[in-house]
Amino acid sequence: MPQLEQVNLFISQIFWLALVFAFIYIFLSRFFMPRISKVVGERETQVKNDIMRADELLAQHKVIKSEIEKILAEARAEGAELRLMAQEKAEDFLQDRVHKFERELSKKLAIEEERLSRLKSQMQGEVSSHSVTLSQEIFKAILPAKIETKKQNARGLA
Repeated sequence: MPQLEQVNLFISQIFWLALVFAFIYIFLSRFFMPRISKVVGERETQVKNDIMRADELLAQHKVIKSEIEKILAEARAEGAELRLMAQEKAEDFLQDRVHKFERELSKKLAIEEERLSRLKSQMQGEVSSHSVTLSQEIFKAILPAKIETKKQNARGLA
């Protein structure tokens, strides 16, 4: 059998090995390696572009973030100013209301004090007239009783 001959065995195997290897190498280098190289190159380009785009977006993000922080700081300052203005306005309104209430209260107090003084003077006049009338009534009530007791005492002694 020719396959088992020792002399031709290694030479034919080496020949076929070299032929198959050369065929596979040529096939891979002509068809697959250019495609793989192209895909790897495209991926590398895509990754570089994505990194550059990410850097651009990061820079835009930082700019936008600083603008937002600036706007927030302005809004906080404006809010604090509005709060202070509202607080001052409320305090002014409250002070106006308090002063108005105090004026009304002092007017009412003056009216009531005047009314009270009139009533007091009227009562003093009435008290003096009532005291005179009352003293006369008491005097009349006491005087006849004393006269009666003196008459009874005079009869009893007589």
